[in-house]
Amino acid sequence: MPLMLKNWTNITVAAAVFSGALIIAPEAAARGACEDLFAAADTNGSGSLSRDEYSAAFDGTPIGGLFDLFDTNGDDEISLAEWLARCSD
Repeated sequence: MPLMLKNWTNITVAAAVFSGALIIAPEAAARGACEDLFAAADTNGSGSLSRDEYSAAFDGTPIGGLFDLFDTNGDDEISLAEWLARCSD
């Protein structure tokens, strides 16, 4: 379930693959695509991703080993704010 943000000719495109579905969105919709991907990975609905949820959703993908990159405050959970901050990087 890789998440990639790219800037192609001044148009930011978010492509998120989740369960075989590909989402490609212009910049205005990129935040929504990132939020949807987060919500799908947050299987217990807590509003944050645990290491287990992250691993279940992203292991075997290009961002599979990057939990600590997203967990910027080091609390061993990824909040939606942390997730969205990295989605826009």
